[in-house]
Amino acid sequence: MKKSSVLFALVVMVLVSNVNALSVVTKITNPGSISGQPDGIEPGGDRENSYSWCMDVLKQPDGDYLYVGSNRDLMFLFLMASLIQGNFPEGITIDYLCNTTFKGDIPIATDLRGRIFRLKTDQSGDWETVYTSPLLPSSFYPKDLGYRGALTFSDADGTDTGIYVVSIAFPIEGITTSTRVLKFPYNFSSGDVPKEVLRIASPPGQSNTLRPISKYQNNLYVGTSHNEIYETALPVEQPPAVWPPDTSTVGWSIIATDADFGNAWQNYKYFCWQFQEYSGYLYVILGSVEPDNHAQHGFLMYRGKPESNSIKANSAGWVWEEIIGDNGLYPSGMGDKYQGVACLNVFNGYLYLGTFNDVLGPLVNQGPMGIVESIHQPMMFRFNEKNDCEMIIGDTKPESEYPFLRTRIGNYDSGFYKPSIAQIFFPSPYNSFNYSLNQYIWWMETYNGKIYCATFDIRSFLDYLNEDVLITFGVADPQTRANTLRLIDLLYQANNNPAGFDIYVSQDGINWEPLTLNGFGDQFNYGGRVMKSSGNKMYVGTANPFYGCQVWTVAEVSTSGGGGGNCFIATVAFGSPMAKQVNILKRFRDKFLLTNNMGRRFVGWYYKNGPVAADFMSRHPLAKFIVRIFLYPVIFICWLFVTGLMANFILLTSLCILFIIIYRKSKKSVCS
Repeated sequence: MKKSSVLFALVVMVLVSNVNALSVVTKITNPGSISGQPDGIEPGGDRENSYSWCMDVLKQPDGDYLYVGSNRDLMFLFLMASLIQGNFPEGITIDYLCNTTFKGDIPIATDLRGRIFRLKTDQSGDWETVYTSPLLPSSFYPKDLGYRGALTFSDADGTDTGIYVVSIAFPIEGITTSTRVLKFPYNFSSGDVPKEVLRIASPPGQSNTLRPISKYQNNLYVGTSHNEIYETALPVEQPPAVWPPDTSTVGWSIIATDADFGNAWQNYKYFCWQFQEYSGYLYVILGSVEPDNHAQHGFLMYRGKPESNSIKANSAGWVWEEIIGDNGLYPSGMGDKYQGVACLNVFNGYLYLGTFNDVLGPLVNQGPMGIVESIHQPMMFRFNEKNDCEMIIGDTKPESEYPFLRTRIGNYDSGFYKPSIAQIFFPSPYNSFNYSLNQYIWWMETYNGKIYCATFDIRSFLDYLNEDVLITFGVADPQTRANTLRLIDLLYQANNNPAGFDIYVSQDGINWEPLTLNGFGDQFNYGGRVMKSSGNKMYVGTANPFYGCQVWTVAEVSTSGGGGGNCFIATVAFGSPMAKQVNILKRFRDKFLLTNNMGRRFVGWYYKNGPVAADFMSRHPLAKFIVRIFLYPVIFICWLFVTGLMANFILLTSLCILFIIIYRKSKKSVCS
């Protein structure tokens, strides 16, 4: 954004700030580093820590700690896997891809061992690495590539509390590996070793990984990628592992297998993705990320609960029913087969579901053009206890065979997209495209009475795409390259959402506003991977396989003052928070101020000092009238910015001024 628009935005924010609350975001990993400098949580920076993959808070005797599990060198490994499968032209090396194609922005792997970090929530100390995966015997491969899920859990009487972390094993041909659940007890100290409380062996070359971990009716549940769901009232330490590792499940019982889900893993490579307790059931998402035959099938959703007396109960006494799928109430993928998985959250009595279109799987299995060919923007739905469904975020399809796709109740198209005015003038069919580059709704979290939604934005990759790179990627056909570059050019014109993940927030679960559109000011933060509400703040862990993952805090600061403080200054001037003038100013604020660090710092200052002005205006009608008069030209300028017409206005104004100058000169010359 140009300096002039930033300065103008600062002025406007004095007039439009919502004095009820301000979301102040703060970087708590390597706070001195900026975009393009190493982070990765490790003090001093470690670019190889790609994602803040999971997190939770654990109360300990010396204070509360935030634990964060990471993974290593994820983009390097995706590119390497695609190379091995022959998806790049002969002669292309991993060094060339990382250092030339990606301009050195992807680090070369040197150490693939996953890490777990922790930080005191009062930030009285620094980040510490509390666990680093050991290497496999006689190997440079790690036992754990990373840690994908975390949950703080207590037994029924609350006497034994710990944070439980699930791992993903590194699949190696010819070697049996294992995926594990690690326990960090409430009295864990630096230097202690976490307890291994579940161990699942994986056949050579495969990885029966763990991802979902959830609490349901006072028990702990984890799910494998082969669709076994394990249950325990309190995990216990397993016997030491032998080599090669064995499966050890002491204290656990299986309450579901692949057969309960129609052999979804065996037939189509569906696997357990996320669990959520809602309305007395355990809801289960089964993902279908890039199956073996590359045919997209769309995610499934089941729900289950123990009903041992039912004739439908399985051997564990559980009854499972399909909600989303070919035999469910709704079609797989909610009508879009490219929506491979989904995330869940409960808010205001509804079960919220955000979809996820995989783009990295096609990179591995089909090459880079697989990403381009599989772009489908995510959607959001909500379900009530009767499994009635409403679409909140999505492209409406009035002629769809599925009634839930014909209308939506929210304020964005799929991928949180709103078509721009410029798009209207595109040639057909480009004028009807959805140009959002949000591909995942990656995480939803409830914080302070609001629901937050974080995305994965692939715009971070666009800066690397040019004709030479497309040739490197094996796009031999000149027309295909030209069409791809043409589409990218139109995308830049149509979609001014910058690179970096988005976070949207809603107070009613229907109408959404952006908290950030640019990864908190870092284009390399392509994903808001995980969020955790704890106390008076929410933690956000980023996905950044370029310069290392980060952790941020979001804190709502109450700013209500006396008298008429609970209002906008502009609302006082125009008499209603729903006034059209106020909405224009709010759109300008969200688009041009909350998306940059300087603007957010100014907002923090103003929200502490602005309520006095609002209170004064509410008690002095003349002041209200004067401010309203002053606001009209400001609103007009804001309208030009948010509609994208400012450049046209400047050009037209310049032409008018030039015409007047020429006219006056010509008139003067005639008179002389």
